[in-house]
Amino acid sequence: MIDLLVQSFYVYYGLDWLSFFFGVGGMYLISEKNKLGFLLQAVSVICAIGCSAIAGQFGFIVSNAVMFCVVSYGYWNWNDDAP
Repeated sequence: MIDLLVQSFYVYYGLDWLSFFFGVGGMYLISEKNKLGFLLQAVSVICAIGCSAIAGQFGFIVSNAVMFCVVSYGYWNWNDDAP
């Protein structure tokens, strides 16, 4: 099991794990009404695009690009004055 985890760093250069941790952190911060969560989500999506490109999963590249646009939209439309 540990060998598989170590081997994953050689295949995807750790981008899969970075995407996971930034994604979970970003979701948590957004749920706590913290705008920084959108930035962590954007980093997560960029890492996921890298993984998808390495794996040759072009559908996931498009999906993550759309998610990046959604995250960017959420960041710019965040209203700190809302109750």
